[in-house]
Amino acid sequence: MNYRREIDGLRAFAIIPVILFHAGFNLFSGGFAGVDVFFVISGYLITTVLLDEMIAGTFSFSNFYERRARRLLPALFFVLLACLPFAWAWMLSAHLSDFAASIFSTATFLSNFYFFSQVNYFSANAEMQPLLHTWSLAVEEQYYLLFPPALLAAFTLWKMKAIWLVAFFTVLSFYIAEYALYEGAERSFFFTGSRIWEIGAGSLAAFLINKRGVTPNNGLAFLGFIAIWIAFLGYDKSTPFPGRYALLPVLGTTLLILYAGTGTWVARLLSMRIFVGIGLISYSAYLWHQPIFAFTRLRLIHEPSWQVMLILSLSALIIATFSWRFVEQPFRGKSPWLPKRIHVYLSSVTGLLFFITIGIWAYSMNGLPERLPKNVSKLEQMTSLHSASCIQKNSNTCIIGAVGQSYDTIMFGDSHANVYASGFQQHLERNDISMGTVIGGCAPVINHIKHNPSKSDAECSALMSEQLLIASDNNEIDRIILSAEWAYYIHG
Repeated sequence: MNYRREIDGLRAFAIIPVILFHAGFNLFSGGFAGVDVFFVISGYLITTVLLDEMIAGTFSFSNFYERRARRLLPALFFVLLACLPFAWAWMLSAHLSDFAASIFSTATFLSNFYFFSQVNYFSANAEMQPLLHTWSLAVEEQYYLLFPPALLAAFTLWKMKAIWLVAFFTVLSFYIAEYALYEGAERSFFFTGSRIWEIGAGSLAAFLINKRGVTPNNGLAFLGFIAIWIAFLGYDKSTPFPGRYALLPVLGTTLLILYAGTGTWVARLLSMRIFVGIGLISYSAYLWHQPIFAFTRLRLIHEPSWQVMLILSLSALIIATFSWRFVEQPFRGKSPWLPKRIHVYLSSVTGLLFFITIGIWAYSMNGLPERLPKNVSKLEQMTSLHSASCIQKNSNTCIIGAVGQSYDTIMFGDSHANVYASGFQQHLERNDISMGTVIGGCAPVINHIKHNPSKSDAECSALMSEQLLIASDNNEIDRIILSAEWAYYIHG
């Protein structure tokens, strides 16, 4: 495979918007599309290597996965290890429990499915997740596990006509991405099936270049470059993604791969030393920036200023340079650190099992609350609605306060009602009285008026309508308290 400097330069134009988006700079409101650029590049590079080896008859699964392990795991292990002391020192037990689950899912290459079930990528709490960004690594790792054997089987049967099979699954994945937007865009964002088409676009480009080479074309290359930047600067958190709107960064990157050959304006720009240099460290920069941002936000009471986030962004690049030079590079090729393939496999399995064990242990210990100062631990316990004295009256109503007492007050609300529940709990216990609560993550109204990512409108409407009617028909209930983040349901 011939080295293309412009591809490394293109990586720089992908990683910088991603970092600045996560740093909160509004100018790069669509910087998340940089991940789509990486997906296309990855599909192109991996498929190019696979095709070259299959055509030459030298392809080996053991060689392929050894190269992937050398390329990806040392830096990933280094970052995960560096996160542990900060998580131990700065996270409350609930946060540490979530972090442990994310470590486990990262080490098992399933973090996209974990975050799929836990967070909205664009929500505020996502910014507190140090390993949120590993979802894209999980998608690529799943691709590495499934694509090579599938391509080998297709190539053995049909040779270069295997491109049609790749094209079929690329189109199928795009259809899944489009369909998934209507089912819940926040879920589709992490879903492997909604992302494979982006990697597939790069794979198709590899087939075309293998057949006819790179065709330099200033106009098409420039068009691709502009398409990417329209996404970076024009998209934002409200943009439905990754369906049809992802076509801009994906097709733009594909055009650059196909037509930004030597001598084109775009290739000369991308091949500049500064961009190639940033591109070389882009993997480490991607790994480091999110933990740096997340732990800073966890540590500070308020959102860091733009000056702080800019310094942290530059720091991520500096740390990435160190990581690339002293962690990534020593393990590439036939490294003296791991001279034989068996050493690579053993160390990879050992590292993955270590982080899997850490994740299981910390999660099973409920985030290790005993490591916290007593006053902090007590304060955290007070924020929990379902304390030891909480008795489930039925599937939706919880009794807080004194055990065994009847109640004449019930509170309905979303998660904001939890703010009051912990305070009520102590007051109720002191006065030997009880109160009912129905807190279902929904607006406490008969007809639900705003979509909640964790529940459908129909679920919220059914829950609140049923429970409010039950309460109104209960002669023992004298007071009903309604508590919610009302502005959200009106303004979003």
